Amino acid sequence: IVPNARETESYADILGSGLEAERAIIFHSALTPRQMREVWSYAAHLPGPTLLVTTPAGLGIPRSDFGIIIMEHENAEGYVREVRPHTDVRDVAEAYARTLSIPYLSSGALLRMQSLYRLTQHDAVEYRPLRTRAQTSARIQIADMRAHKATPRGEYRALSDELIELVRRLEREQS
Repeated sequence: IVPNARETESYADILGSGLEAERAIIFHSALTPRQMREVWSYAAHLPGPTLLVTTPAGLGIPRSDFGIIIMEHENAEGYVREVRPHTDVRDVAEAYARTLSIPYLSSGALLRMQSLYRLTQHDAVEYRPLRTRAQTSARIQIADMRAHKATPRGEYRALSDELIELVRRLEREQS
């Protein structure tokens, strides 16, 4: 499951590279209503191993032979419905996986805080070790912005004097 229609094609290309073309099915809400009905019916009735790359809209395709549900970009905001019912598709997908007795895998460069908390409580298991820190040799400096008061005209500056000077210096070096 991916958060938006744009990503379904690229994931289907990558994940379906060893499959027959008709076994890699793409379903998303950007399809026309007619295409959605056709793909839904095809996906529901295709026997045998199938790769279904879908947005949350395809989670209800009636198949009982799913082997795993992978929630890609698990921290994406697109998984929470903004209209009623205000459901979090990640929770629905995980409950569905539990009902089918299949693995549920949260994936992404960063996981949401709820998932990280579940790891600390041993409610979830790491498939691969998480990288939660940027791999860089850059020096990190935190500026106390309380020292930067509003200007006499009442304007607030979001950038510190040090950061503004650093940006100017880098601009001079690049020109």
